[in-house]
Amino acid sequence: AKAPAYMRSAAEKGIPGAQNRLAHMHLEGVRVAKDAVEAVKWRTLAKSNGIADDALDTALAKLPKEQRTKGETAAAEWSDKAQVLPNP
Repeated sequence: AKAPAYMRSAAEKGIPGAQNRLAHMHLEGVRVAKDAVEAVKWRTLAKSNGIADDALDTALAKLPKEQRTKGETAAAEWSDKAQVLPNP
């Protein structure tokens, strides 16, 4: 079960492809907990970093507005925190 940990680590380091893959994993519940809010969070970050994924955008658009809003807020908070942390 190392793959999800590596994917999360890469996503948290700001690697857009990993952020997008983690969004898919959370949306579908693949090797991680199914979590729509986390899916929106990571997709929002990946999209802001230039990753196009129309199929994922379409799937997330069907989620309840409350979940989408929570995910977008979590992405904004994560971005703010990430910008404050020094690069190792």
